Amino acid sequence: MDLYRAVLKTIERERLLERGARFAVGYSGGVDSSVLLKILAEINRRENADWEITAVHFNHNLREESNRDEEFCRKTAGQLGVAFRTGSFDVRSYCDEKKISVETGARMCRFRFFKTLKREVVLAHHRDDFVETVLFNLIRGTGIKGLIALRYRSKVEGVPLIRPMLDVGREDIVAYAGKNGIPFVDDRTNMDISFSRNRIRHTVVPRLREINPGFARHFRNMSRILESGWRIISDGVR
Repeated sequence: MDLYRAVLKTIERERLLERGARFAVGYSGGVDSSVLLKILAEINRRENADWEITAVHFNHNLREESNRDEEFCRKTAGQLGVAFRTGSFDVRSYCDEKKISVETGARMCRFRFFKTLKREVVLAHHRDDFVETVLFNLIRGTGIKGLIALRYRSKVEGVPLIRPMLDVGREDIVAYAGKNGIPFVDDRTNMDISFSRNRIRHTVVPRLREINPGFARHFRNMSRILESGWRIISDGVR
């Protein structure tokens, strides 16, 4: 897969980012966001998009490597000629105070930071993230909205979000990083199956792939069909 062309095609088809747009890119330093930032910087240069890109990194202070990751993101953004902004919070103390899970607290703190940016935030969610989110919603019980799950453009907690990589899988992203020598950092907590999403990723999804290797694409097609129906219903209600 030509990942560069795939992302560019999605941006153009869905009209996600217009020429001269000012936006932030959520940048954790992991392979997904590192590839996204690199591709957006390349599109800006090669297609003369005249974008104003700011890489934004939120330091959750949850791991020994947190400061290392922040410095990596700062350095890499500079090498790409992209502006960089960071925020941080003692997420664990916040979770203890509010008596909520680390997963929930980290998300709340991160979106609080996103709100301060006052601009659209481009995220590196891809097809596999979409699948995991749908499965997570199904397990908890959901309706049509939960099956639509992640969308190209949405607003979460008042923050406008854009997801230009929903049409590509993580394997394509990892392969692109290797082929193009894109550096990234690993988050060892991604392997911790005590977190619900990680358990879905490492135990449930592989079993589904054994049954049907192309099930992720079918999930995406299902979502598009449901979203079209949801729009018709919503318009009728209004």
